[in-house]
Amino acid sequence: MKLKLLIGIGCLMACMICPAAFAQEAPTAEVFGGFATARLSDGGGGMSGWGASVAFNLNDKFAVKLDTNGLYAGVEGCNDCSAQMYNILGGVQYNLLRQDNFTVFVEGLAGLNNSRVNLKVPGLLDVSGSHNGLGLAFGGGVDWKFSDNFTWRVAQLGYLGTRHEGEMGNAFRFQTGILIPLGKK
Repeated sequence: MKLKLLIGIGCLMACMICPAAFAQEAPTAEVFGGFATARLSDGGGGMSGWGASVAFNLNDKFAVKLDTNGLYAGVEGCNDCSAQMYNILGGVQYNLLRQDNFTVFVEGLAGLNNSRVNLKVPGLLDVSGSHNGLGLAFGGGVDWKFSDNFTWRVAQLGYLGTRHEGEMGNAFRFQTGILIPLGKK
């Protein structure tokens, strides 16, 4: 009985000391493309569009990441009114858990945000503007590998912040789509 307990404790210690023995080997890069949506915290409503990223894995835990998205919204009751937001962000991704069929990750990104507004009401209003500023994204997500060539990014959730002319904008961003692994480490 004591021998089985000691063997069990020894195996548990080996698993804790060498978790890399159970981790999936990371591909060289992972390319993501899919649907993105953001909910603005200032009551400005929601925006939806696309998201894309590429993560270059330094090892099975750390990756350098380039993330971009385009988000769009119309203005209710106005046919020629729209808002657009584009982000080009770079930073790091840390994989908390990488198994054969799924990965859990967190990320921190910073870069450029471009926000555009077009308001056209015939005979009354014709305003257009574009502003560049700081873009920030912090969050995480879950990827589910359903084949050797494709992974589904089930959910990528997080904070999306913008800073234009001293004003901070805040949003909650959600993305989902397909992740394609490239190469082997």
